[in-house]
Amino acid sequence: MYNISNDSQTQTLIEKYPVLSTFMDSCHGSGIDYSWSGHEDKNNIVLRNSFHVMDDCGMYCAVCDFSVVIPKMDMLNFLLKCHSNRYYWNRNMLSDMLSEDIHYQLSEAIKKHNTGMPYKDGLREVTVYHAVPVRVI
Repeated sequence: MYNISNDSQTQTLIEKYPVLSTFMDSCHGSGIDYSWSGHEDKNNIVLRNSFHVMDDCGMYCAVCDFSVVIPKMDMLNFLLKCHSNRYYWNRNMLSDMLSEDIHYQLSEAIKKHNTGMPYKDGLREVTVYHAVPVRVI
């Protein structure tokens, strides 16, 4: 798994929801140059990473930390939050750009894993996508 944190919380999260491993593995590069980490609470999955910002000359000038708060009951209705360097976040319109990239990569990961068997893929399609813990058999 490329650039996914080895901490126990993150590893437990991707064992429980394999679609997140696919998402985090594919949503990397083009500024998202750090390791993904994550945890969950009762209603949400929270993934964290940082974006490498470039200046007008193409030199790295800042790092913006962000999190993606994914509701378990509607995975594509996520919330993107900036945690540092609000100036560069707004200057480079990272909210819009990252939202589009994350939505696309998460949608593709869901399509790849959506087999209709929650105990294997961690997803259940009703009207929206629900994150369902994987049962180890």
